[in-house]
Amino acid sequence: MFYTYFTRYFFLPFLLFFICTVAFNLQAQQLNSANEHLHIETTPDWVIKRQPILAETIPVDEISNGVFFQLVDKQIKVDKNGYRTSYSRFIETVVNQTGVEDSSQINLEFDPSYQKLTLNSLTVIRDGKPLDRLSDAQMSVFSRETNLDKQIYNGRLTLNILLDNIQEGDTLDYSYTLHGSNPVYKKLFSFAHNLNWTVPVYQQNIRVLWGQSSPLNITSRNISPPIVTTEVGEFTEYQINLQNEKSINVPSQIPDWYSPYGRIYINQANNWQEVVAWALPMYQFGSPHPTITAVAKQIKQSFSSQAEQIAAALKYVQDKVRYVGLEMGDNSHLPTPPEETLALKYGDCKDKVSLLIAILQALNIEAYPALVDSDNTKLLAELPPSVNVFDHVIVWLNFAGQQFWLDPTLSNQKGDLTNLYQPDYGYALILKQGTKQLTPMQKDESHTKRWVSEKYLLPKHVDSPVIFTVNTKYNGYEAIKELWRLEEDGKKKIAQEYEVYYQRTFASLTTLDAMTVETDDVSGELTINESYSIANFWKMGDKHWEADFYPNEVRDTIFKPKQSQRNGPLTFTYPNNIRKTVEIVFEEDGWDFKSKEFTEENEFFSYSSNVAFDNNTLTINYYYEAKKDHIPQDKIDDYMEARSRVRKDAYYGIIKYVDSAKTNSTDANENGDDDNFSLDWLIIVGVGYVLGLLFIIVDWQIESRKRPIFTESHFYPIAPWKFILLSIISFGIYDAYWMYRNWHAIKAKTDESILPFWRGFFSIFWVYPLFLRLKQDSEETYQSNKVVVTWLAVIIAITYLVFNLLSNVTDNTTVSMLYLLAPFLLLPFVLYINQRNQQTPAALIFNTKWRIRHYLAILMFAPLMFFTLASETPLLPSDAVVTQSHLWERDLKFFYRQKLIPANEKIIYFYSDALWDIKKDGNGFTENRVFSYWQDEDGSLQKEMASFSDIENIDVEFAQSELDNTVVTITRKDESDFMLFIANVDKGDRLFVDELKKRWKAQQP
Repeated sequence: MFYTYFTRYFFLPFLLFFICTVAFNLQAQQLNSANEHLHIETTPDWVIKRQPILAETIPVDEISNGVFFQLVDKQIKVDKNGYRTSYSRFIETVVNQTGVEDSSQINLEFDPSYQKLTLNSLTVIRDGKPLDRLSDAQMSVFSRETNLDKQIYNGRLTLNILLDNIQEGDTLDYSYTLHGSNPVYKKLFSFAHNLNWTVPVYQQNIRVLWGQSSPLNITSRNISPPIVTTEVGEFTEYQINLQNEKSINVPSQIPDWYSPYGRIYINQANNWQEVVAWALPMYQFGSPHPTITAVAKQIKQSFSSQAEQIAAALKYVQDKVRYVGLEMGDNSHLPTPPEETLALKYGDCKDKVSLLIAILQALNIEAYPALVDSDNTKLLAELPPSVNVFDHVIVWLNFAGQQFWLDPTLSNQKGDLTNLYQPDYGYALILKQGTKQLTPMQKDESHTKRWVSEKYLLPKHVDSPVIFTVNTKYNGYEAIKELWRLEEDGKKKIAQEYEVYYQRTFASLTTLDAMTVETDDVSGELTINESYSIANFWKMGDKHWEADFYPNEVRDTIFKPKQSQRNGPLTFTYPNNIRKTVEIVFEEDGWDFKSKEFTEENEFFSYSSNVAFDNNTLTINYYYEAKKDHIPQDKIDDYMEARSRVRKDAYYGIIKYVDSAKTNSTDANENGDDDNFSLDWLIIVGVGYVLGLLFIIVDWQIESRKRPIFTESHFYPIAPWKFILLSIISFGIYDAYWMYRNWHAIKAKTDESILPFWRGFFSIFWVYPLFLRLKQDSEETYQSNKVVVTWLAVIIAITYLVFNLLSNVTDNTTVSMLYLLAPFLLLPFVLYINQRNQQTPAALIFNTKWRIRHYLAILMFAPLMFFTLASETPLLPSDAVVTQSHLWERDLKFFYRQKLIPANEKIIYFYSDALWDIKKDGNGFTENRVFSYWQDEDGSLQKEMASFSDIENIDVEFAQSELDNTVVTITRKDESDFMLFIANVDKGDRLFVDELKKRWKAQQP
C-alpha cells in the first residue's frame, strides 16, 4: 500500500520533472551552441559586390538536380600577416521540382577551432523582385561527421539553413564569409578551384587580394583562363572572370587519378623544397621516449636481423594501434607525439607513421615520413607545389640498397620484409632534408598475384558425382583484400559465396568439405582450399556428353566497357597477375588430347595458355598479367580486339561419346520419346475433347427433334441440384441454355416476336425481364407474387450481371471464379418454375432425367474445374506471378536444398510454368538475387543464379498476347546470361519486372 502510494504521488512526478528538466537543458544547450556559431553580418568592405546579370536562356537539358548556377563568386583576402578571409557567393535558379527540394536547404561547413562563419546575405528573387529571407529562414548549427564509418572525426560543424515557400522559377542568391585558416599550414597560402563542371555555370569569378610582398604562383590544368593582375593599395589583386564555360561530360569507369576538369591553382610555395620545410618539423620529436625504447628492445630480443625487426615494428603498429582519425583543427596534419599514440593505442595515418619511425629510430634504423595523395596518385607529378594536396602519409626507408614504402594503417599484412606488399600512390614527397622533388614509387608488382588451381576427378560413369577441389593462393595486396573480406564477412559467408559462384557453372554442386584458410608469415601468402561434389556434371549433347571449363578469373578481368566511345581513359585493374591451372583427371582410359599453346601480347596485358595431356591427366594453364592501370581512349578498339582474341581462347570443352547401345537407349528415352509422348498425349486429349463436344451437340440436336411437346407445362422446369451442378461444371454455359429454354417456352405460349437464342446468349441482361414474366404469371395464377420480392429481384439481376462481367473482363482468376456463385442467384426462379409445374410434372421429370451427354460433360469439364480451382491454391502452380506466401513450406525447403536461395532470404515474386509441380521449373528473386531452374531432358535439375551485384544488364521482351510469356534476359558482368519466363496474367509480369529492376539498380555502385 505504502509502495503504491509513494510511487504514484512522489516518485513518478519527480521522475517526470527530472526528464523534462534534462530535455529542456539539452535543448537550451543546442540553441546556445547554434547562437554561439551563428553570425549574420553585412558583406565585408573589401569584397567586390557584383550586380548579378542573369542568363536569358537556361540550358535545361544540361543541368542536374534541378538547379542552374547563374554565378559562382569566390573572393579571398590575405593580409600582410597571413590572416585569411574567404568570401563565397552563389546565385542559382530553380528550374523544376527537384530543384525546389535541393534549394530549400543550404548547408555550410566550417571548423570552429580556427574558423568563424558569417552569413552575409540570403535573398530569393521572384518575378524580378528580391525578397530578403534572412529574417524568416530557420537556421541551426550541428555536427555532421560524414566519415565515421572510416573512424575519422574532423570536428567540423554545419550551418543548416531551411527555407520555406521556394517555388519553381525562383532564383536564390546567398553569400557567406569564412574568417581564419587552418594554423597547421603556418599561413602558407594555397588555393585550388575547378573552372569546369559536369553542369553549366553562367558566370564564375575568382579573386584573390594578396597582401604579402612575394608574388603568388598561378598555374592551371586543362584550361587557360585570362588572369588580370592589378595593384589595389597595399594589395595585389588577381582576378579570373569566366562566362558560359563549357560543361564536361565525364565517361564512366575512369581511373581515380583522371580529371578532365579545368582547374586553377594559386599557391605561395615556389617548389617542393618549401613544402618539405613546412611539413618536416611536424614529424621531429627528438629522442625516442622510454616506452618506445621498451617496445624496440622487445622486438630486438625477438628478432636478430634488422630486416626482421623492420617487419616486426611495422606489424606492431598495424596490429597494436587501431586506426582512429581525430582531425580537428591543426590535428588534420599535425601528428600526435609517438609516446602518446603508444599509450592511447589508437591514431590515424600521421600518428601511426610517427610511432613507427620512432620505433625504427630506437632500433637504429633511419626512416622518414612520405606524403602521398591517394586520389590523384600519379597525377601529383603534374600539380604545382602545394601544402594541401596530400591526404595520406606513409613511411619511406632505404635498407640494404633498396627503398621500401611501408603503410602502418594497413591490416592483415603478412610476410617478411622482402615479401612485404608495398603500396603505390604514384608519387611521394619524402620529408627529409635536401628533398627537392617528388619521388616516383616504383616497385615490383609481381608480389601482388593470384594463383588458382582447380582439379576435377572424373569417374568412369557419367552419372557418378565428380570430385572438384580448388586451391587458391593470394599474394601481396590480393592477400590483404581477401583477409579483409574474411574478417568483415566471416569464413562461413565467404564459403557460401564461393559455393554460389561455382554453382553458376555447375548447378548441382554441393560442398564436400569445409573451406580451410592458411597463411604463411614468411611469404605473406594466403591459401584457401575448397572441396565440392558435382552431381550431373556432364551435359547431354547430340549423342554425346560434354563439359566446359572457363578461366573466369581471366575472362572477368578483361571486361567490356560500359562506354566504348569515350572522351577519357578506361580504368584497368593494376597490378593484376593471375595464374589459373585446370587439372582434369580421368579414371577411364582411352582419352587423348592434343597439345596446344596460345599467346596474346599487347600494350595493355600479357596472356598465354597451354594444354598438355599425360598419364590420363589433362592440364590447362592460363597466365595473365596487366601492364598498366588504364586503357587510353583512342586505344579502346585495340583493347576490344585483343579481348575478343583472348576470350575465344579462354575456354576448353571436352566430349565423351557413349557406346551405340547406350546411345540408342539414351536417344529413345531422353532425346525425343518423352517429348513425343507428351505431344501425343496432348493431341489425344485435344481430339477427345473435340469429339466429346461434337457428341454433346449432336445428341442434343437429335433429342431436340424428338423432344415431346408438354402443352400443360409452364416455362422450363428442372431439378435445382441438376441446374446448379451443370451450370458450375460447364463454367456458366448451362445458365445461358436454361435462359434460352425459358424464353423459348414463353415465345411458344405467347407467340411473341422475340429471339430466344439471343436472349440466352446475352442471358446476363435478361434476368430481370425473366423475373417480370414470372411475377406476372404468379400474380395471374396465385393473385400474388410468389417468386421473390421485387427489390430482391433487382439485387439478384444486378449481382448476376456484375459476377458475370467481372469473371469475363478480369484476368484475376480469383475474381473470375465468381461465376460459380451465379447459378445460386437464379435458384428462386428455378424453384418457382418447379412449383408452377407441380400439377403437371411431366416436363420436370423429362428435363431432370440424366442422359449420356450430361455424364460426358461432367467427365470432360470436371478435370478443368478441378485444375482451375487448384491453381488458386498452393496445390498446383499458379498461372500467375505469386509471392512467397502462396508457396508451400515444402516448396521453400526445395529451394533451400537446391541452394537456389539462402534460408534467410524471402522470395519477393515467383512464377512457375509447370503444370503440376513447381519442382519442374520456376524463376523468381529475393532482395539480393535472382534465380531460375528447370528439369533437363534427362530429368536433372539445371539452375542459374545471380546476385544483383553480379548483374550487368536486364533486358525484357514483354508478351504480345495472353498465350505468350514475357522473357527476361539476365546478363552477368562476365557476359554469361540466362532467361526467365513470366506469365502476363493480371499484369504480373510488369510487377515482376519493375520490382526486379528496382532491387537490381539499388545494388549498383
